[in-house]
Amino acid sequence: FSVRSILRGDPSFLGCKCGGSQLMGKKTKTGKGRLDKYYQLAKDQGYRARSAFKLIQLAKKHDFLSKASVCLDLCAAPGGWSQVAQRNMPKGSLIVAIDLCPIKPIHGVTC
Repeated sequence: FSVRSILRGDPSFLGCKCGGSQLMGKKTKTGKGRLDKYYQLAKDQGYRARSAFKLIQLAKKHDFLSKASVCLDLCAAPGGWSQVAQRNMPKGSLIVAIDLCPIKPIHGVTC
């Protein structure tokens, strides 16, 4: 990396994997990677990442999203956790998703 890449906001110097086929969370997996049940469940339910189910599990256990009014999602790409927050927080809550990689817009979330 170079100082020039840092100054122009190039995320590659941080090891951000948002280039090529991985742009906006679209990773191509082959073989056993696609057989994971949470991968298929996320795809079926419209979540962008299988990790969304971990946040759903934590939210059910500790009930912190239903009472929250503000959510700041750091390193948010591809946006699965922001989707969970948007679906489980009260209407009118402020949800902000931030990442060096581009994030596709999510209704009700400021990206």
